[in-house]
Amino acid sequence: MRSARRSQPQEWRCSITTGDGSGAMILRLSAALMLCVCWQQAVAGETLGTAPEQGAARSEEAHRTDRPADGPAIAFVGLHGGVFEQLERFESELGVRLEYIKDEQIAAEAVDLAAYQIVFLQHVRGEDRDHYRKLVASAKERNPDLRIFSISGGAERRLPDLTKRGLIEHDPEIRKYYGSSPENLRRLLVYTLVTYLGRPGPVEPPEERDEHGGLYHPDHEGLFTEVQEFLRWASQRGQDVQAAPRAAIAVHSTHLTFQQPKVVDALIREFEKHGVLAVAMTDFGSRYEERMLEFQP
Repeated sequence: MRSARRSQPQEWRCSITTGDGSGAMILRLSAALMLCVCWQQAVAGETLGTAPEQGAARSEEAHRTDRPADGPAIAFVGLHGGVFEQLERFESELGVRLEYIKDEQIAAEAVDLAAYQIVFLQHVRGEDRDHYRKLVASAKERNPDLRIFSISGGAERRLPDLTKRGLIEHDPEIRKYYGSSPENLRRLLVYTLVTYLGRPGPVEPPEERDEHGGLYHPDHEGLFTEVQEFLRWASQRGQDVQAAPRAAIAVHSTHLTFQQPKVVDALIREFEKHGVLAVAMTDFGSRYEERMLEFQP
């Protein structure tokens, strides 16, 4: 148990921005309050940084001179921010053409799904269900070999008629590759090419994911597995781990890896400017709640 000694109540108005200026947030903090900042996808995309579609749109508009002229075409809808940019890195290596389809294109029915061999759906909007029905039915009629897969189950929930009819499929192996690391994204493409597009070669299993999570600080290599490990490290850096107010930033591992790690870094840096002992925690796994309670933000 850390010391109960507390500083005098005060209020801080903190302007927090990412290093590239892509996102900003104003926080009012009180040292007398227990503080836990939770970074969820909607906040990260709409308030603090770049939404998944916006990041993909920038990537889509960029001129990629090393893009394969031919090869199978695979499209993605509704990915977490930063994921498509990682996938693009493997286009030339694997000889595949990747495209990102924006929600606006679905809503306007301004995309031809028949142009692709494979379409992956991550986040889909329920209000677009009628558009999906038309687009999928039309594409399947003109390209019977088209395969459409739901990555995480969102399509099953929001487009149940299409999944029940087999127009949108579910392969549980796909989810194991998605969102955990850049290498697993490469292996997802390899799995797709070999399993569904007839490319010869071995299928690589997904890298094992750390199911227990941990604590993250931008100045430390890798995650801390224990709260006390982080506290010892912070103390060695000269931070007053006994008396300083504490802040914990809860973050999805996918966001920390791909979407906007600079946002998490900026939050921690700004807290530290005001004498706050700050760390991020991945908000999954059996030990997340245990670590949060032990840290006592």
